[in-house]
Amino acid sequence: MQMVRKIFLVFLTAAIALVLFAPKRELYYLLQKKLQQEGIVLDQRQLAEKPFGLDLKGVKLYWHGLNLGSFDELEVRTYLVYNRIEGQVFKISPAMQRFVKLSVKDLKIQYRLWDPLHLLVDAEGSFGHIHGLYDLKGKILRLHWIRVGKIENLRPYLKRDKEGWYYERKF
Repeated sequence: MQMVRKIFLVFLTAAIALVLFAPKRELYYLLQKKLQQEGIVLDQRQLAEKPFGLDLKGVKLYWHGLNLGSFDELEVRTYLVYNRIEGQVFKISPAMQRFVKLSVKDLKIQYRLWDPLHLLVDAEGSFGHIHGLYDLKGKILRLHWIRVGKIENLRPYLKRDKEGWYYERKF
């Protein structure tokens, strides 16, 4: 029993050290490079490294060269088996406001090691509250409205089923 306890302690210490001393900036730049291959660019004003992740301030989001908007603050957290990106206050760019009039108060994207083929998406804003899933293998995004807000501009893109409004798209 003593030997099992020592092995567990060594494993736990190694896992914590791996998370604490991981090259978070380099992982972020690798993520940026992968996103650029999909046409998504993140341009941050300030980048601060934390023990369990990164804090980014003034993050502008571009999709195929089009400025979609900016986050006041974006937190990237890595916990080895559970990773989370959390954004506060997404402001739509003035050019996009002509087409989409909405605001995002909170956005959370989660990746869990025990469900490696899916990303969980949770967002709250003027459109209401949505919960969704992105299938990494099939490249399908499905967002369900839990609480419906102002969705007049989004209605042409939404579908309705017995659970309510949803958006589905293959990327």
